[in-house]
Amino acid sequence: MGQLPSYTNTFVNGTTAEAPEVNENFTEIKDAHNATDTSAFYADGSKDITGATFIDVNSDSSGLQVGTTRGFVGIATGSVIDNGTDMLFSTSRQMRFTPALAKAILDGVFLPGLTGSYDLGSSSLLWKDIFISGDINISNVTVSSGSGSPETVVTADPGSQYNDEGGNIYVKATGTGNTGWSNLQAPQNYLTGLNSENDAVDSDHDILINTGMAKDDTDTVVIKLSAATTKRTDDTFAEGTGQGGFAATETLPISGTIHEWVISKLDGTTDVFYNNHATSGLSPTLPTDFVYKRRNRSWQTDSSANIINGTWDGDDFWLNVPLQVSTGAFPNTGTLITVGTPVGIKIIPNLNIFSAVTGTDIDLEGLLTSPDQADTAPSSSVFNLFAGQDTGAALWANAGNDNPKVLTNTSGQVRIRYTSTSGTYTAFLHGWKDRRDR
Repeated sequence: MGQLPSYTNTFVNGTTAEAPEVNENFTEIKDAHNATDTSAFYADGSKDITGATFIDVNSDSSGLQVGTTRGFVGIATGSVIDNGTDMLFSTSRQMRFTPALAKAILDGVFLPGLTGSYDLGSSSLLWKDIFISGDINISNVTVSSGSGSPETVVTADPGSQYNDEGGNIYVKATGTGNTGWSNLQAPQNYLTGLNSENDAVDSDHDILINTGMAKDDTDTVVIKLSAATTKRTDDTFAEGTGQGGFAATETLPISGTIHEWVISKLDGTTDVFYNNHATSGLSPTLPTDFVYKRRNRSWQTDSSANIINGTWDGDDFWLNVPLQVSTGAFPNTGTLITVGTPVGIKIIPNLNIFSAVTGTDIDLEGLLTSPDQADTAPSSSVFNLFAGQDTGAALWANAGNDNPKVLTNTSGQVRIRYTSTSGTYTAFLHGWKDRRDR
């Protein structure tokens, strides 16, 4: 420290001394002063603030000021600014950082003094933006984000929310583990768009699927097909439009059923995939890294393993050429007939039934029912098929309904029955309605 000029120096404890005395006896004066002073400290860190010592801000215009480029430094690891254990502020005092670009940097956990007692901000002093990389926890409820679905991945309590990077919002509906998440973007079993058609390049094997979205078959994830996609069913699956679409080790069946699926990876990548029902049913092995699926359509193939062409209009499929699917003598007991629709699922076939009686002056009733319904005997008051002959010409009608609407079983069958065996029937398939698991 340099020499002081010649003037009288007054210390904070009232001690005075001439400058020459201070210069000659500086060390002794300083030591004596430090030994008795209980209210001041030195900026060079030579005096600790301990015991009853404190920095007193005694008016609203007073404060502990740190210059623009200065800070509090030199507090050793494990040390605290101590009044027992805390830095305390009286009722009306604040810690304020100015100018606006000043920052409070905390290398540790920022905690309130009492649990559930204090706010962060107020109705009149609002924080602007909050930037965090982790979760927000509100009591037992968590708000979090990440890539892909939280199902089987994120553990949380009911009421928690999860946002994925694909725009999906999930809420924890049940359980305290990592299952029970529900996607809020779409209602249960949701499906829209995804209209399919035989592709003109190779209509016997290629299918074009238009854009749309659907909940997966666990009703957890929304699978969104953002671009029209063409898949080749006569080639093994490869990602992307114009590529193969069929399950590995499987092939198109002869006169069988194939299922069309929209599929998704955890990261939201989507595609379209097909399988042979006779080989893997409704549980095909998905391509590598694809974990979610939803059946979109089911198609039929012919005796040459070509896809039977037709037009999809929403849930309704219309064959380009109607097919004769069953014929035989009138059964007067309930008899199941196969009607040429996809198997593994229950759908509504679009059928016309031609009924012709033998003999004259005969009126016969018939009943077409679902295997899910009771096997009911037709009568003059309960029927949806009719045949009569009184001039030698066969007549047929459907009791005012050209196409009886009944539900198949999963083997593509319906039940037919007449009041007599005196006649024959022929069934023609025009298409079917597939609700697609909705």
